[in-house]
Amino acid sequence: MYANPSATVRRLTACKALVGVRLHSAVLACAAGVPPILLGYRPKCLDFMRSMELERFYIDVSSATCGELAGEIRTLVEEVAADRDQRDRNVLKSRECVSRQKRFID
Repeated sequence: MYANPSATVRRLTACKALVGVRLHSAVLACAAGVPPILLGYRPKCLDFMRSMELERFYIDVSSATCGELAGEIRTLVEEVAADRDQRDRNVLKSRECVSRQKRFID
């Protein structure tokens, strides 16, 4: 799935939410405008979720319980419509950042 990030983002747009265990799953979800719940394993995961103003959907994998994850998924589904505008702004911010980095690399 990650061999073609554009195709992955297109597929993700059909999702209402994504539960991810790797940082890049959350990055791709945000690029697709899909809210992620990220089971984080390193500080960079929380940093990314904070940068997208989604830290409430970050769960530290070392302390996550099934009940906590289920509760977060329910909360996320309830907030999807309410947060759509903010997520769209965050996605735009993320795309601009990627574009700037790409220009720097090129």
